[in-house]
Amino acid sequence: MKAPVLLALGLAVGAATAAEPDQTINEDWPKSVDEAVQRLRNRLSPEDLEWIRRNPKDVVTSQLHLPYGTGVRNDFGLWGKNKPLLASCRTSHAEECSSIIFSAMWDKVRAETDPLLAENLDCHFSALTRTKIDTTGWYRMRLGEMLTDLQRQIDQQADTSNHSSCGALKIDVLGSPDLQCFVRVEYEDTGTLEHLFQWVSFRNAFSVTHDPPYANLTFTQECPWPEQPKHFAPQNRKEG
Repeated sequence: MKAPVLLALGLAVGAATAAEPDQTINEDWPKSVDEAVQRLRNRLSPEDLEWIRRNPKDVVTSQLHLPYGTGVRNDFGLWGKNKPLLASCRTSHAEECSSIIFSAMWDKVRAETDPLLAENLDCHFSALTRTKIDTTGWYRMRLGEMLTDLQRQIDQQADTSNHSSCGALKIDVLGSPDLQCFVRVEYEDTGTLEHLFQWVSFRNAFSVTHDPPYANLTFTQECPWPEQPKHFAPQNRKEG
């Protein structure tokens, strides 16, 4: 698989604004969820489509919410003027309607996916939610140490798991990150690997796509944290 890239989806629709625009009715707006999905589908690059295909549905919908979702809500008249599309979403709320559109777009991309790959991805995504990662002490670590501990925790749970039909999950690092760089991890907690990827990736300049059994971490910066980000240290850490 070609190395994944960070989405440039914000360029696919009209410019986003922070406030709700003063929209006038536009006959070119999509009138249904299916029409909106098809219009977005036609605008996306192959890299964007692969990112959607190779991430769980809830990850895709949450990450598209901002800033790409703002552009979609503006471009499709979802701030109250596009009544047919809101009715198709069965809601009067712009943000809820855009989430429904993104969910339907994931479904469409999934329907276009090779059945064997879709099956392997489902198995892989299940492992993401089943695997629990403890981030205690990570705020002190360098990137190489964090990645080593992450794989260690994954391997420990894979050894006791009965769900190995899609292969043991492995982390694959892409790009050219400096493994001596520090990391920003301001929470000490135990949560799912799926959730961990969402908030750690954003803070440490990498994107995630999945090519079972690999989780591909593509770094876009060599070292976003050359010094330890002390102001992000967990407030509830245990000393000693």
